[in-house]
Amino acid sequence: ADGILIDAKAGGVTIDTAGDIAKAVEITTNGGTKETIEVTNTLGNTAAAILVDAKAGGVTVSANNAVNGQVTVTANGNKANAISLTTNGGTSETIQITNTKGTGASAIDLTASAGSIAAAAPKGSVAVTADGNAVGAISLATNGGTTETIAITNTKGTSASAIGLTATAGGVAIAGNGDIANAISLTTNKG
Repeated sequence: ADGILIDAKAGGVTIDTAGDIAKAVEITTNGGTKETIEVTNTLGNTAAAILVDAKAGGVTVSANNAVNGQVTVTANGNKANAISLTTNGGTSETIQITNTKGTGASAIDLTASAGSIAAAAPKGSVAVTADGNAVGAISLATNGGTTETIAITNTKGTSASAIGLTATAGGVAIAGNGDIANAISLTTNKG
């Protein structure tokens, strides 16, 4: 049953407050473990069909329950940029994805079930850093089939260290275990 029903058949509904206070507008439930809050746009098909906009501040989404607390973002639209995280505020802006206490091997998991994952920095760098004191602290592995490859390519760098492998305190091991010709091949072809 609708305890409170606000219905505008042909117009809009505006909730406005001028109070300069915390929680100037607050929507709260406190009725039981099955309660939910839903914001639904049934027929709107624009990019901003539901818009959450903080003109001068930030937006925080928090699920604090230790057992059931989750934040799920799902897009069912079959289109490019179905989910997009974008900043456009200035040269010091950043995007951070942080797992504070997770200790599992997939504490942060990026999975493309049917496609690929691309990381690109057209005007900057891509840095992968692991501070864990563990075997396989950084691992590049494929496990898809006999034609799979791993390619490390520097397209335009011309220095002697265009691709550098450095072990500051240990060694570098290169092993080819396949019973094939040229199991290990180091080739130059420019002079």
